[in-house]
Amino acid sequence: MQFTILNEPSLDSQRREGDLASENYVFGDIRKEGVRILEDSLRSERNALLAIGAGGAADRVKQHYRKLLDDWEAAIMEIRSNDKYESLCCGFAIEKAEVETEMRNTEELDVYKECLVSECFDKKKRRHIPESSKELLEKAFKVKRFPNSKERERIARECGISPLQVRVWFTNKRARSKSRA
Repeated sequence: MQFTILNEPSLDSQRREGDLASENYVFGDIRKEGVRILEDSLRSERNALLAIGAGGAADRVKQHYRKLLDDWEAAIMEIRSNDKYESLCCGFAIEKAEVETEMRNTEELDVYKECLVSECFDKKKRRHIPESSKELLEKAFKVKRFPNSKERERIARECGISPLQVRVWFTNKRARSKSRA
């Protein structure tokens, strides 16, 4: 079996680099770096696929990267023509635009915005332990500071809470009593 390693740029980078010379340096550098990264990724994936004899898959990978490159260039052009991205020199605007463009392409932007509105990123709510259960836990703590799993399950049944809550309560109680001593 003979391996073919491709080193030539496969996405017509000479034409693209010529186009970059006419643009301002900020957009040109960003665009050029994106093209370079995509071409390097394509080259390494194609070489790996060709090395194992998967030529058909290599062609599909090339088409996929060509689409990614076109999407990248479209995003740069959108940013360049849009006034709300004037703060590009700071780097934030390009990052925001990349995320929005990527999400728009995968149709996840609406889900993401809905998730922000519905507060699905909120912290998990604390579980409340009733006062009567706290009294039982205090009594059990006085008897034994380190209950085993069977004892924790029994205490949990008596208190009406989960064994995990009992374990966490005992851990916290030991820490509080240690810091007070």
